Amino acid sequence: TLRVTRPSLEKMKTAFGQIHALWDEASTDEERVALIEAWQDARAEFEAQATLAFVRFAQDTSDAQAKEDNAFFQELSPDVEVLNQAMIRRLVDSPHRDALVARYGRQAFDSWELGLTTFDPEVADEVVAVNEDDAIANALRLSTEEGIFVGISAGATLTAALKTAQSATAGSVILAMLPDTAERYLSTPLFESIEEGSDDEWLGTL
Repeated sequence: TLRVTRPSLEKMKTAFGQIHALWDEASTDEERVALIEAWQDARAEFEAQATLAFVRFAQDTSDAQAKEDNAFFQELSPDVEVLNQAMIRRLVDSPHRDALVARYGRQAFDSWELGLTTFDPEVADEVVAVNEDDAIANALRLSTEEGIFVGISAGATLTAALKTAQSATAGSVILAMLPDTAERYLSTPLFESIEEGSDDEWLGTL
């Protein structure tokens, strides 16, 4: 059985900081490539563990350890993304970019640049933490109460909006954009409470 390994954010910050320091000192393309590969290895390891935690939780949502592991990675992911974006900015702004493009391809740099335009932690006035249980509950509320068939990320968006509303001044307008539909969540914990044939009684009344 594969075990989930929780990384230390402080150790990741230290490792990324070392990569940044060595990047500034690198004098050859080979040194820069080695540092990029070290960053990609660290990034891939985190993503692999986060994916494993989610899969284990999706397989058995009653497993308390799997639930804790999944929540841990969800909470840590935004901080890790900030670390990744800082490295990506160094790559796209590098005076040695042409040599790096020749190594990794134009598509990689186009993808990294797109990520920089869609993620900027300085833009947000506040980051609202949301746990998956609340996200699932509010996604189901949208489906059952409003007829809006959305997934977990949309439920998380609504949860953040509701939290924001609790401290907003009277008369405030809050816009929550729901980013997805629920079709691809049919096999996830979002619908574990809905069993085959669970609507037969309701259909019989039509």
